Amino acid sequence: MQKLDEAEIWLVRARSSLAKASLGGEKDKILYEDLCYDIQQSVEKGLKALCIIKGIKVPRTHDISYLMDRIEASGIELPLYFDSARSFTMYAVETRYPGFYDPVEKPEYEKALTIAFRLINWIEKKVKAIGKKEP
Repeated sequence: MQKLDEAEIWLVRARSSLAKASLGGEKDKILYEDLCYDIQQSVEKGLKALCIIKGIKVPRTHDISYLMDRIEASGIELPLYFDSARSFTMYAVETRYPGFYDPVEKPEYEKALTIAFRLINWIEKKVKAIGKKEP
């Protein structure tokens, strides 16, 4: 399988997680913590798509900072607004279980969702641009 094809599979999964995370405004029985978990998953999968297209072995991790550091080490300069996504790792671990965190409130969720949409859109464009250069 070509790198672009594999990266696009990861992007489909990233978009799926982002679509689930977007349900927050419509479904009031869904916890913001659970929606933020889907936000984290979306960002993680998007970053892994970028790893694939750059030929970086996809690490088995939920650590957004680690993935971002690997991508930057490969020569891709990430936009500054990506930095706030580094905190999303906590949504994959701490907030999945009750009692280990402060509850996520609506403004935090909405901010994370906005960042995730921007990030995934940027990653999709970058993956396509790099993929066009692939032999």
